[in-house]
Amino acid sequence: MSNVGSITGVGSINLLGNAEFGGTLLTGGGITMRSDARLKDIQSRELIPIDELEKIEAVKYTWKGDSDKRMYYGVIAQEIKEVIPEGVYDVDGLLSVDYGNAAFLMVASLVKEVKKLKDELNKLK
Repeated sequence: MSNVGSITGVGSINLLGNAEFGGTLLTGGGITMRSDARLKDIQSRELIPIDELEKIEAVKYTWKGDSDKRMYYGVIAQEIKEVIPEGVYDVDGLLSVDYGNAAFLMVASLVKEVKKLKDELNKLK
């Protein structure tokens, strides 16, 4: 990875391929990913069973070697890989989580579970 220092005053940067950042990515807006149905060949609609979701735990951590010891929250890639293999990338032997894919699938699955519980509760009333 080349060290370019900083880039300021740029209207847009278009990258084709992968980019790696070794620090904090700060935006004045959002980070988006194309999601238009016209661009997709949908294979199936997926949800993760709740017993599989229970294998994933949120963790509070610091990065090894970080002298600032700043605290972060996240997940462990190895745990995500067991449940959502497509949500993890292996780059040079180190695992990375695709938070967009993994988090959305987890949230959609939890929403479905909440709807089931709500229906069951309504039946009991």
